[in-house]
Amino acid sequence: MNKPRLVLAGLCDDKNLGDPIIAYSTEWLISNNLPQKGNIVQLLLFPKQPFIYRLRSYIKRKLGLSTREIELKQSLSSYYKRHIQSRDFIILVGGGLIKYKHQNLHIALSELLKIAEQKKAKVVFNSLGVEGYDENSPQCQMLKQAIQQAIQSKTLVYFTTRDDIDTLKTKYLDNVPLIPCMKVADPAVWCADAYNIAPKKNNDTIGIGIIRDNIFSDYNIPYTADQLTQLYIDIIKELIRQNEKICLFTNGLEYDNVFALQIQRMLQEQNIHCNLQIPQTPDELITIISEYKGIISARLHSCIIAYSLGIPAVGLVWNDKLKLFGKNIEAEDYFISHDKFSAEYIIQQFRKALAHGYPEATKEQFRQTIKDSIKDIVKLYTSN
Repeated sequence: MNKPRLVLAGLCDDKNLGDPIIAYSTEWLISNNLPQKGNIVQLLLFPKQPFIYRLRSYIKRKLGLSTREIELKQSLSSYYKRHIQSRDFIILVGGGLIKYKHQNLHIALSELLKIAEQKKAKVVFNSLGVEGYDENSPQCQMLKQAIQQAIQSKTLVYFTTRDDIDTLKTKYLDNVPLIPCMKVADPAVWCADAYNIAPKKNNDTIGIGIIRDNIFSDYNIPYTADQLTQLYIDIIKELIRQNEKICLFTNGLEYDNVFALQIQRMLQEQNIHCNLQIPQTPDELITIISEYKGIISARLHSCIIAYSLGIPAVGLVWNDKLKLFGKNIEAEDYFISHDKFSAEYIIQQFRKALAHGYPEATKEQFRQTIKDSIKDIVKLYTSN
């Protein structure tokens, strides 16, 4: 019997370039452990729809003929049926996918697991972020039921998370994990190796990673767009006063880019000129960060890329995933919650990060966790 296909699924073409970096880093780790080159294919969690299909869906919704959720469910179900084959071995490559408040990921994962079961395919959840749980949320409970059904049917065979193992085990799995279930590093901690990019020597520039202005309010954190705007400007002005070279950058998302341009213009009005680097590809983002001596950023994967490169990072926390990453790498003090936001405090913590870097022994132990679990996953695939 022919070997089943190895399918890598995720947000592989997302404009937030952290997700394609996760996907490529996972593929690199897997390829390094395959005894021989396998039949590896890619599956997008959210395929791009032709314009005419999107227009038809929009008209239907306006006419009240269907809801967006129903349309999305039907579309994804049809897409997965076409692209998942019998006996496929599907690896969700990583990222913040166990969530239900944003991006309709509960629908995507539920439909993927359902179609995988129908096709007698096996599924692995690799280093997924677990972003909350709510007994009273129908979306959350849909996701929980899909996960538990997939485990019972032996469709979902392996599950690792990059962060909240306690919520995963106690809430989603009801304290009865019937499959291997553990916490591992995000695959992108290996991105510098995967893309073969090294930090630039004698770096003298600080990178300020800009995130969209309303991110905090979207996550019910009482910190306004105006406050975030002023915080960025205060940080930049103070670092320049301290004779530092500053460059703005983003992870590539459109709304981040728009806000970054706004910040740049506001600084220019005060006769402060900062370059802005907007990456178009994953390797561009890694290269940009490799040219800084340190970064201050609110995007998790800017911080993970910096960690992979050995470049100090301070994170502005709008989601627990940043704080959990800081805890994992024994640098929790460098990931700062909104109640401590001030230019003075953030720069103080940044100076500490520059002075002390990352604990090297911890770093290698932490990075090894994803390597070891990938080895286990490859063994599952090769014995399938």
